[in-house]
Amino acid sequence: MCSAARSTDGVNFETLLSATKKQFNSESIESASLLKSQEGKFRLDVSYVNQSIRMWDIALLEGDSPSNFDPARRQVVLSAGDVVDEGVKDPYVAIVGRTHYMVVHYSPGSDSRRMPRKRNCTAPATFPPLSLERAAQALPRVSPA
Repeated sequence: MCSAARSTDGVNFETLLSATKKQFNSESIESASLLKSQEGKFRLDVSYVNQSIRMWDIALLEGDSPSNFDPARRQVVLSAGDVVDEGVKDPYVAIVGRTHYMVVHYSPGSDSRRMPRKRNCTAPATFPPLSLERAAQALPRVSPA
């Protein structure tokens, strides 16, 4: 289950989002990163198993409030195929200036000769286990318009 809640006192919480793996059409959902963009939109990057390829992907849910997030309208921002590996998951997203950075865990594929493909996406990524050169090849830096 993926949940988001709000509290004014740190003791009592109001649930804003409670999404299940069934709503993601997935056998599992795990870590997510929630932030409020400079434009005032809430963004939730969440890792889930993509049932069509049975590998971990990261999708974005966006809205004026987490209570408006709809898992059926998620947009994949990073998939296993983007880095030609077995999966990407557990996103951590930070905004520095006007650039979004995403740090993720990934599972290398068995063929070490494979090279990452480039993909235009909402949030550029850096990968701690990869060299910076390989990370730069995987995803170009994109600043929000």
